[in-house]
Amino acid sequence: MQSDSVAPRKKIGSVKKFLLGAILVSFGAVDYVHMSRSTQGHFLDINQDGVLMQANVTPIRIFNAGELSTHISLATQFEVLEEIWDNNPLDPSKATLGGKSTNKHFFSLGGQPEEPGVCIVRTFASPYAKISSDQVYEFTNEAKSPVIFPQRETFFSVKTHEIYHCIYNYAEGHNIEDPDGFSKQYISSVMETAADLGMTLQYASQTGSFDIWYDLVRPERLIGSQSSHLDHRTAWAMDVLLADVNPTTVFGSSREQVSELLIELMAKHFEHQGMIINPDLPGAPVKPAMRAMIDELGAASALGSSVEGKHVDRSQVNPGLINRLKLDMSITLARNHQAHMFHLNEDQSRDYSQRAGDYARKWGFEYKTLSFRDSHQPNRGQRLRQSNALDDLAP
Repeated sequence: MQSDSVAPRKKIGSVKKFLLGAILVSFGAVDYVHMSRSTQGHFLDINQDGVLMQANVTPIRIFNAGELSTHISLATQFEVLEEIWDNNPLDPSKATLGGKSTNKHFFSLGGQPEEPGVCIVRTFASPYAKISSDQVYEFTNEAKSPVIFPQRETFFSVKTHEIYHCIYNYAEGHNIEDPDGFSKQYISSVMETAADLGMTLQYASQTGSFDIWYDLVRPERLIGSQSSHLDHRTAWAMDVLLADVNPTTVFGSSREQVSELLIELMAKHFEHQGMIINPDLPGAPVKPAMRAMIDELGAASALGSSVEGKHVDRSQVNPGLINRLKLDMSITLARNHQAHMFHLNEDQSRDYSQRAGDYARKWGFEYKTLSFRDSHQPNRGQRLRQSNALDDLAP
């Protein structure tokens, strides 16, 4: 779940070379559409002209992967398509569930938006029609992950996360001075936090709660496939951001209002005078959400090194932060199981309990099962989550 923001557009030097490249990219796009159908890829239903929205850098049109528009020049579209497929090809044999979004913002020589930016979104998952909403999805890059991923909520979170990468991103010189000057783990985690925040706010606009974050996405960030992945650390920063919002006040918001709130919160917690703050610079105004991210990155790095038997410089990380992370992992995993164990049959329940025990021993924390009661009878909160339509963000 990640996005890329790209620098200003280059001029076309040779019409003949461009046309040849356009033809090649066209064939690549057609081939990708064929592949996605062959793997039953589930894509956002975005019309051919895209969905025009106001992003934090420029207005932007969000497109389903592979679609062409009458409003955006072919040259622009081919640049984006070429990047997303040439640099990130899809292997149909390995496509399970995931997403990618690629942003491009275009500016004139005077520094003003030349035209709406373009964001291409692609997600792939089994189609809803063939899957019961109470099934569990094996969505992880780590074998035997203990995190439970219910189908419908997982699909919603992946797709909506990718779209919000389009809404909050960066363009060099406009809201970030030097992307290469940032710690890669830090700036990537900031972008992932923005997408997680947009997805969670969008969920709240339909449900009035942040349950999908606390019961599903937060466990994925701390435990799932990201247990030692240092460029997707969003949990502690998100705790600060969500403490700034009452989810019931977001209920009923339009997608434009959700986007406005997302941009406002990210500006408040990660920017200064319109620019994303680099916390490594002397005198940088480090805000609480930034500090939370830095602390989580340090604790996760130290814990990962310790588990792998590598030397850990204790002077670089407060041992209290490592203990806090392990306690957080313990509580978060128990909450995930409490929220979703009712999805599982008896064999699956035993399997996931065993996974949780094994994982806890590996990472040095205690797995405490909460009261699941009858795991096959969802409680009121779980029934409410099941009844939520969780409509796609794009029409």
